[in-house]
Amino acid sequence: MERKTKFALIVILLVIVAVVILVVVFYDGGVTGKNGAKDYILDELDGEVIECSIDEEAHFCHLIYREDSRTIGEIWIYYYPSGIEPYTPYTIKGDPDQMIRSGNVTILLKGTQQFREEACSLYNEKYGFRCSVFQRRER
Repeated sequence: MERKTKFALIVILLVIVAVVILVVVFYDGGVTGKNGAKDYILDELDGEVIECSIDEEAHFCHLIYREDSRTIGEIWIYYYPSGIEPYTPYTIKGDPDQMIRSGNVTILLKGTQQFREEACSLYNEKYGFRCSVFQRRER
């Protein structure tokens, strides 16, 4: 083989190896692990992701939902992949109006009654939760 051909093959091989490494490192299931809370984000409601993180064994996402530039709702999603007891070593963020829970997932809802009804309906339909909205008493 000619010297130029060998050099071209080495460059192509290095590019392929670099692409494979980037895919493994940055793909959701890669080295850093996948955030299980992201699986419970309701895409239908077009929320804005404020934070998604993995803290030891708890996966967390916080979303805000807006309508006409005013906040109509918030959702905090906690996913516990190893089945740990929720809340024990973790601080719950937010001030929810209600909570739904199923298996390793805890979801906190805050917002207008219409927003919570829509979110509950979607969680029931998509993930099999048993969520029903209650009327919040005025203080």
